[in-house]
Amino acid sequence: MTAILRAALTFAAGLTICAQVQAQAWPSKPVRIILPFAAGGSSDLVLRPLASALQPVFGQPFVIDPKPGAATAIA
Repeated sequence: MTAILRAALTFAAGLTICAQVQAQAWPSKPVRIILPFAAGGSSDLVLRPLASALQPVFGQPFVIDPKPGAATAIA
């Protein structure tokens, strides 16, 4: 098998895989955003309106899960 034919077959197989991946509906369940800081902080105040704006676009709820502590290593 020549190198050109092998490359063409590899490319065709890659396109087939990409087409199958794009056919999946994302997200299919609620999206959980892990926040490494305490609730009520400035990052929480910025993230909550963003999550509310993303909810109608994706059709799934965006849940903010604050996990403060251990210098943000927990999240």
